[in-house]
Amino acid sequence: MTLNLKKNLLGIICVPFLFTSCSKKVLEIVPLIVIEKDISISGASDIKYFSFPSGTIGYAASPEGFIYKTTDEGSSWRQIDVATNKVCKGLEFFDDVNGMCLMNNDVYVTDDGGETWVIRGTGDFIGMTKSGLGIIGSCGQIACVIRTSIDKGQTFVIKGEMSYGFSFELSNARVVDNKVVLFPERSWEYPDENVFNLSTNSSSFLSLGGLTYEEIPKDIYLASDGGSIVGDYGLLMDDNLGYTRTYYGHLYPFYSIDGYEDLKIGVGEKTIVSNIAIESENVWNEVFDEDGNGFSHTFFKIRFISQNSFYVSGSNGLIYKATI
Repeated sequence: MTLNLKKNLLGIICVPFLFTSCSKKVLEIVPLIVIEKDISISGASDIKYFSFPSGTIGYAASPEGFIYKTTDEGSSWRQIDVATNKVCKGLEFFDDVNGMCLMNNDVYVTDDGGETWVIRGTGDFIGMTKSGLGIIGSCGQIACVIRTSIDKGQTFVIKGEMSYGFSFELSNARVVDNKVVLFPERSWEYPDENVFNLSTNSSSFLSLGGLTYEEIPKDIYLASDGGSIVGDYGLLMDDNLGYTRTYYGHLYPFYSIDGYEDLKIGVGEKTIVSNIAIESENVWNEVFDEDGNGFSHTFFKIRFISQNSFYVSGSNGLIYKATI
């Protein structure tokens, strides 16, 4: 489905601007987000990681190492213990009871819904493909070893290795479909190989129209029409139909991006943006709530669950299930 067709399915409003005391003019049409359910965690700090393996059961985590679980669609949450005095860097669940989390550089795995956890490996990041393949990435200065699990995290074996060609500083990594994508803190540190294809066991270089940036990237989304990177200081680079563009509508950082096919949404500090076409398909626009207002929260992660539905998490325990 193209963006032009999706536009007809989305909620939009007209924002009037008063140019004179007796006339109004429509300034623009903006997309809206509808919060279907506020499932925020009372008393929690920033929620930077979450996983909802089913509509009823979900897990969420803050960097401080607190893991929360819901069994009633987010109406209530309880804290579950994993490891003390460690920082959470990732959380993934294969199904309602089998999952893994990254605490410091230790990969903890559970097979009983978080009641008990066992260390199954070490790494710098974890991830999971849509088919349920578990991923651990261990990155040094010249290469990154990729390990995979086909038994829901009980065992991990070496899948392959990505050789950088030179030393670089890893900013972030993400598993997107069947690919592992690494991106460094600066564009001039881009390695010779930064994409590992889990289907072919081969690595290659991803070029989003010729990347150039100085800000630290935080997340990436790949789609059939190209990819998009978001990061600090309003960094938003979009490779759409063969060219790259940087969005600097504000100086707030973006922390996460996701999408469904060619629809994309980026979230960050007091900001949600989307590539929904308004005047042009190649312009990203601010997204507002259903009352036409902007956002005052900081959003840390967004993940789509269907064509127009997604979860988004943020500061002070915030988690929304929403649609656009």
